[in-house]
Amino acid sequence: MRANARPPCADQEERPRKAFRTSEAHGKEVPICWCGTDCTVKESQDYLSDSWGKKFFMCANYNRSPERSRNPYDKPRSPPPVCRYYTWIDLEQPQSNKAIQEIDFAIRRSRFQERLHDEDMVRKRKERNDEIRRKEEEEERKAKEARAAERERLRQEAWRSMEEEEEKKRKGKGPML
Repeated sequence: MRANARPPCADQEERPRKAFRTSEAHGKEVPICWCGTDCTVKESQDYLSDSWGKKFFMCANYNRSPERSRNPYDKPRSPPPVCRYYTWIDLEQPQSNKAIQEIDFAIRRSRFQERLHDEDMVRKRKERNDEIRRKEEEEERKAKEARAAERERLRQEAWRSMEEEEEKKRKGKGPML
């Protein structure tokens, strides 16, 4: 089917980036694009956009550069002009695709929340382990200080006893060996 009228090009910012060729045009006439070739029917595959599953007409030469000749002596055929024509067939996204996207988004949201929960649990476990490690280090430091203080007390006591022993020897009151 051909339509002689050339509908205006849709908003270029809405054009899907991923699409595959399909044959179903919902009974609409295939328009002729600006460069004079028949348009092809494509279906949007931009999964995360609102256009997923919508069908559109697109020029077969859309943004295509002419092929280069492999042999420098061959003259290439006259290339088709670079055309940027496309227009939507479906104005709304199919309900089945909307339902699939909603389910997928719900699954992604729950997975994201689970990941956040897991990360939070890991963070809390790490904080708890750090606190336990700090307490153990503090207890070990206190025990080390207590051992050092006890050693110092024993050393002081040993010095005092040695001095007392020396004093007794000088006065002649200690055991004579």
